Amino acid sequence: MGDAYIRLRKYRDAIEVLERVVELSRPEDVIYEAIGHCYDRLGNYAQARFYYRKASHLSPDDSKLYYKTACTYINEGMWAQAVKQLESAMQIHKNYPDYNLAMGECKMQLGQVKEAIQFLSNVVRLKITSRR
Repeated sequence: MGDAYIRLRKYRDAIEVLERVVELSRPEDVIYEAIGHCYDRLGNYAQARFYYRKASHLSPDDSKLYYKTACTYINEGMWAQAVKQLESAMQIHKNYPDYNLAMGECKMQLGQVKEAIQFLSNVVRLKITSRR
């Protein structure tokens, strides 16, 4: 039911249903991630981070959870915190273009131009090699 509310973009209703699921059953990373997604869509980035982190504790090898956490920091202009999350994501999957692009943006915002160029160049290289 939570998934249906998410598809209908009724995020508050989805949160209510999903939190009830957590109360009644064993916590799962996908449930916490879904709750985080809802808060993210509502612009409540601190709550989104809280649930993305809960999900990442249950599934520490899921790089996208660190990336999603980083995106909440990026949305708030908290570049250094985003970098830490992106570093965790990239320890798992170094060659994801989205991770490199976000890292490049963060480094640029932090005034670390050389590092930003390196990450942004990786995006181009990865996109070219994926087309071959």
